[in-house]
Amino acid sequence: MGILLEAATGLNVENGLLNHGLSESNSLISKLKEQNFKAQKELEMCRTLKGKLLADIKNNFDRVLRKESDAGDLTSKLGSFEKKIFDLQFQEESMLARSEQMGSELVELMKEIELSNKTVLASLIDQERVLKDKEEAVKSLEDSLTMEFSAKDFESLILSSELEERTILISELERKNKHFYEVAEGLKREIIFDNLDVALTASILHDKEV
Repeated sequence: MGILLEAATGLNVENGLLNHGLSESNSLISKLKEQNFKAQKELEMCRTLKGKLLADIKNNFDRVLRKESDAGDLTSKLGSFEKKIFDLQFQEESMLARSEQMGSELVELMKEIELSNKTVLASLIDQERVLKDKEEAVKSLEDSLTMEFSAKDFESLILSSELEERTILISELERKNKHFYEVAEGLKREIIFDNLDVALTASILHDKEV
């Protein structure tokens, strides 16, 4: 009987220990499950954060690409604008050079016109003097040949012919002088217009640079 009691007592002790071990195991398993659940939650959070980070990185990369593209477009536009400025400067320099050339041509033309006018004036003075001398000679001849009508008529015809020739010559000289004057006026107007074009081009360049 005592042996049976000891055996029963031993079994009870072992059963208690076993139950205690099972209880600790269940507690440990519960803790492990809880930790596993927390780990899964943290893993999900990490995956979510990873997705957000990847999305942010992709968005930032796309923005960088867009900025680089915009920078490329801006560089292209700046290059095009710079080329236009160079073209306008070249046109301005060309127009200034043309204006200077036309100014030089106008000076030369004015010198030629002045020389021509002096020549024409000297020729007219000489012709007037010759004409006056001839008129005096004709008058003297008329006085001496009052009785010789045929000779007087002949001399009058010659004088009229010469006067007509001189009149035609004077008209031609006046016409040439008028032509030279009109050419000079045309060149003056052209230079004025070119100077206005140069001033307008400079103003456009200044506005664009501003």
